Amino acid sequence: MNEPVEFIEELRSLQGLECWGIVAGEGTGSHVTLDFGQRIPRARPLKNPTLPEIHRQYKGEFGIFVQNCAWRLDSGLTVCTSKSPNTSDGEMVRGLQKLVGRHVVSVFITSPAHDLVIEFSGGIKLFLFCDCFDQERDGNNYSFHSLTNVFVVRAGSHLVQESKAKS
Repeated sequence: MNEPVEFIEELRSLQGLECWGIVAGEGTGSHVTLDFGQRIPRARPLKNPTLPEIHRQYKGEFGIFVQNCAWRLDSGLTVCTSKSPNTSDGEMVRGLQKLVGRHVVSVFITSPAHDLVIEFSGGIKLFLFCDCFDQERDGNNYSFHSLTNVFVVRAGSHLVQESKAKS
């Protein structure tokens, strides 16, 4: 994908939407899932008992899955990062929970790296830094899910668009 126009347009769809769900913590490493917009019933509920019921039954109209890139959550000061302790009551989980119920104010993406900044109500900003370089060793940076597409920022900031499988 040479021109990320559709990717940018879909990311802008986040503006004004509420972040209603966060999955992070023990068992996820520094991986984080954020759900936005309408709650879409899953065709087949997830069976993972460690997930809250809402995440087993619903997925977001839009979602961001932070895989292997470095990230930071700021609110005037750094709240937490991808290196923060991720125990159930750790800094990472407590910090990310501050996003639940907040609305997206703006979305900014840099070219050509596809670093992402999401500003939430209350002045909280989530920064994703595409620092994965070797696909085999580092894996993907992050992915953005809409109802019809998945955009993946792979290692080396290579953007690919995939059709979304129904779930």
